[in-house]
Amino acid sequence: MKFAFKFSNLIGTVYRKGNLLFTPDGNTVVTPVGNRLSFFDLRNNKSETLPIESRYNFTAVDIAPSGYLFIAINETGEALLCSLVSRTVLHRHHFRKPVACVKFSPNGKYFAVTKDNAVFVYRTPGHTRREYVPFALERVITTAYDETTCIEWSSDSRLLAVGSKDMSVKVFALHRMTNFAMVTLGSHSDVIVNCFFDKDSADLYTLSRNGQLCVWEANCELADFVSAQNKKASKEDKLGDEDDLAEGGVTAESDITAEHNVLPEEIDDEPKLNESKDTFEVFVWSLQTGRLLDVLAGHQSCVSGLSFGPGAESVLVSSSWDKTCRIWNLFAEKGGGREALPLAADGLAVQFRPDGQEFAVATLDGAIVFFEPRSSTQVGSIEGRQDLASGRRDTDLITAKRLTRSQAFTALCYTADGECILAAGRSKFVCIYHVREQLLLKKFEISCNHSLDGIDDFVSRRKMTEFGNMALVEEREAAQEAALSLPGVKKGDLSSRGFKPEVRVSGVCFSPTGRSWAAVTTEGVLVYSLDQSLVFDPFELEQNVTPATIRAAAKEKDYARAITTAFRLNEDALTTEVVESVPPESVELVARSLPQVYVEKLLAFLGGRLESTTHVQFYVEWIDSLLRQHGEALKERSGKAMATLRTLLKNVTLRHAELAKVCDHNKYLLRYVETLRELKERKGEKGEADDADKEADDAMSSDVDSEDMLVS
Repeated sequence: MKFAFKFSNLIGTVYRKGNLLFTPDGNTVVTPVGNRLSFFDLRNNKSETLPIESRYNFTAVDIAPSGYLFIAINETGEALLCSLVSRTVLHRHHFRKPVACVKFSPNGKYFAVTKDNAVFVYRTPGHTRREYVPFALERVITTAYDETTCIEWSSDSRLLAVGSKDMSVKVFALHRMTNFAMVTLGSHSDVIVNCFFDKDSADLYTLSRNGQLCVWEANCELADFVSAQNKKASKEDKLGDEDDLAEGGVTAESDITAEHNVLPEEIDDEPKLNESKDTFEVFVWSLQTGRLLDVLAGHQSCVSGLSFGPGAESVLVSSSWDKTCRIWNLFAEKGGGREALPLAADGLAVQFRPDGQEFAVATLDGAIVFFEPRSSTQVGSIEGRQDLASGRRDTDLITAKRLTRSQAFTALCYTADGECILAAGRSKFVCIYHVREQLLLKKFEISCNHSLDGIDDFVSRRKMTEFGNMALVEEREAAQEAALSLPGVKKGDLSSRGFKPEVRVSGVCFSPTGRSWAAVTTEGVLVYSLDQSLVFDPFELEQNVTPATIRAAAKEKDYARAITTAFRLNEDALTTEVVESVPPESVELVARSLPQVYVEKLLAFLGGRLESTTHVQFYVEWIDSLLRQHGEALKERSGKAMATLRTLLKNVTLRHAELAKVCDHNKYLLRYVETLRELKERKGEKGEADDADKEADDAMSSDVDSEDMLVS
């Protein structure tokens, strides 16, 4: 199995702090999500999180008008200049102070940054010429009496409006002008939030924190810049903490009054599990009828984990804090528990292997214990406490090394083939173990965000005093702005004036295909996937296996040898070239002559390519021929080929749905065109009939006129 997983996306969390902006084409929204940046494609309904990570949360972001560069600045003032083409960091610059706003000029030559009571204007690197210094300072503007909060450029990039906490907005010229001097715009009674120039005009809109909007017209002399008496306050609708979102679902009714902890596990969409915190029982509900099916009693403490076994046997395994795990047969008898298996410590999580022949239990002593469900015997164990290294939190009084002794896994998941297991807990690490060898294969660090608690392994001794950690001391604002929370409140910041979330992983899950896995973390749902373009994994590589020999075999029309040799080199681009060089009429013959060891590899390759290829029919013919020629052999080893078959099913279903939409659109469009043609023909026939009637009437009238002339 390959373990070169890379971060691919962040889902679940769409915004944390900072400013929102659109890309220059207007189709994508850019949002800072903690120490990462997410792009939401509004046209295609897709989201993407860049593989760029900062040490602290981002607070200010802007994109260059060209759409190729962007600047992101975090809480400490560290700026990252990144490329949207290569998705990499080009340069890092530290401003040493917090930055409230950053803005590119409309012509893309400059960008401005607020810091303290000044504005720093830099030249955009690489805009007009190659420069050795990435951030070349152009000008420093210092006239505000308090911290600057916002920046806005005019459409010609010659004027710069700067708002600050001194309740005023100042308009500057980037370069000296003979007929323009700095202009100060007041009349606000609170901190300036933002300001906006009108398009192709010097008219300015300024907005303060109390909702006051001022419109400044520049259609007169500069000395006559006055407020347009447009100061009506625009109140905001603030979404309170009491607002809830209602969702549709199934309501299950019973007379049980115990407190419940829901664990959504199911078999064929039928039962739903529910564990009780008070009575230590497991409740089984029917999702179709909403009725209580069974109550499984036997545990002496809180039930911490539940897992269904795959297959039709309806086997359920539960773990508990009473140092036991129990195996239940749901449909055998009322409360059909087989046996209670003793554990060395409290059980925290349990997970079945995909084939149902084994299950794993995570215990409080940091171990993962493996059992065989049929014989109820232990078949192995992994001691992973030292691997789940925890950082030191601000409230901890002991070192991170001693904290490791109390670490344990709280989330487990087997890989698709069942050979490895994914484990995580109250730590920033996710571990992958080989079950049979009981070895740690790889550790993934899910975050390096120092805005979270528990990231650092050590705390600076300069912060440690006889009264505790100085990081817990709050730096309050001015006395008139400080809003103190009362002790015991359950809303807002939980009575603590500064809340720092702790990094942890509460759940992990592998995809059915085994090519990606997800982790539920403090920052959201992190998705890690395999990038085949970065993985070189040859198979039975020999000296004569080269791209030249592979292309030569394809040119000689020895397609079976070319395909098998291409899989031995295992380069996707070369394999695609060889497979697509096979004539459609020879596909079935080549599929019949392939050895069994390469059939599954070719199916996995076809399933991956089917997702993005334009030769849909050609690849479907390949898949159909392979399944018809080697279906019996694949059925015998269906357990190992399950991930490949699931990938095929997923991608074939997706392409079928896409083509169905296109076909339906074309079908209804053709019906519409045909209906228009029929209407036009009917209209033409009716017009011809009207013309014939008109000609007949004209002929009759001419005959009458001639008769009248003869009579006269």
